[in-house]
Amino acid sequence: MIGGLLKSTSTLAILAAAGLLVGGVTLAPKAARAADLGGDCCADLEERVAELEATTVKKGNRKVSLTISGRVAASITYFSDNSSAPTANGVGAASSGANTTDAKSDIYFGGQTGNDPALFFDGTGKISSDLVAGYHMELDYNFQGSDSQNTRQSGTAWGTGTDTYVYLNSKSLGKLQLGQMNSALDDWDNVGFAGGYIDGTLNIRSIGAYYLRDSKGFASGFTYGGMISGLDSSGDTGIKYISPTLGNWLTVEVGASGGDAYYAGAKLAGNITKTIAVKAAVAYQSATDADGTFGVGKQAKINQNGTADLLNVAGGIEDSTSGLFLQGTYGVAYANGNALNTTIGGTNATHLQDITTWTAFLGWHKNVTGLGNTEVFGQYEKSDNVAADNSSEHVWQVGIDQAIDSASSHLFLTFENYNVDSLPVGATSKGGNPIGTQDLSTVTGGMSITF
Repeated sequence: MIGGLLKSTSTLAILAAAGLLVGGVTLAPKAARAADLGGDCCADLEERVAELEATTVKKGNRKVSLTISGRVAASITYFSDNSSAPTANGVGAASSGANTTDAKSDIYFGGQTGNDPALFFDGTGKISSDLVAGYHMELDYNFQGSDSQNTRQSGTAWGTGTDTYVYLNSKSLGKLQLGQMNSALDDWDNVGFAGGYIDGTLNIRSIGAYYLRDSKGFASGFTYGGMISGLDSSGDTGIKYISPTLGNWLTVEVGASGGDAYYAGAKLAGNITKTIAVKAAVAYQSATDADGTFGVGKQAKINQNGTADLLNVAGGIEDSTSGLFLQGTYGVAYANGNALNTTIGGTNATHLQDITTWTAFLGWHKNVTGLGNTEVFGQYEKSDNVAADNSSEHVWQVGIDQAIDSASSHLFLTFENYNVDSLPVGATSKGGNPIGTQDLSTVTGGMSITF
């Protein structure tokens, strides 16, 4: 048996050796050819890598990350001011008093302030397992013109965005930001569940100054956008602290910015059942610098006691099963007496009454097309004493937004109607002509894509 095994083993060894020999002879030329091809491939690859390196933007270092993102968005708006007054050309609302050519209706192309094309640059550098340093920088591409009866398309411009800041972020202690940024009033102005691109943004308040007409058809010093509030504050340089989420529900935000402004806010967000979610927020802001730079955009008020004070409350509720949601806001800018040196609509206004505004937003969203959420919504907003004491305006809006998840895009269409309910007694245009109550309608459609 042993002899047979040896004979078998010897036979196998001889066959294996022969196979290696044959394999070596037959494979050697192929290996040589492969080496030759490999040399050509490597040379070509090295050349392509060199070309790529020569055309690639390089980061400053490898310690801090860089993420570039952004959005491109554009819209088309048809408006009609529904005025019974004759169309007139002449001295309009322009501060220069220059002649204007205004239209009672027209189609404009452009975008919406706050939703214009933009680039965002973000990055972080790790300090420890709990602490990172980071930055956020924003550049906006603003469509100029196309924002009133008196303005036509006039080119485009790049500008710095609302937010550009550096920060330290601790998982356990919270986030500290320094630079230009929004206050708590802006961060939580519209707390709710609307997810579409428009997100309840009123077009006229966003994109420009559509003017009320006087009795002779001239553009007056009052604008529809200047009579609707949307209580928020302009972004400013400052410092802000944002707490980590406390108890899985509560977030606190405090900060200070230019104009000797100080603010604080708190937000609650979470589920009360498996399908019902709620959000609620409150923010208060006060400034003591009487230069008028603080406050509700053009509705900034410096009161007799030297302060400008704003309060904003917002909240919402959503049922994920049905897709229905309801959200709203209430805001007030306190008069606290006689508000002097308040420039609104090109004239000085004396405020003895609080500016108030409230909104109600009802919507439904579901992915019924397979493309992404379809969101249908309606909104009502009412503002009082914005342009001056005893002035009032309301706006209603309906719209639809279709998300296209595969392309990170939105298609949207809205209809809005602005109604001036009352103006100060004796309100006149620059030409001295009386101004009556009136309304304006817009239809806006467009598309946005994020990257």
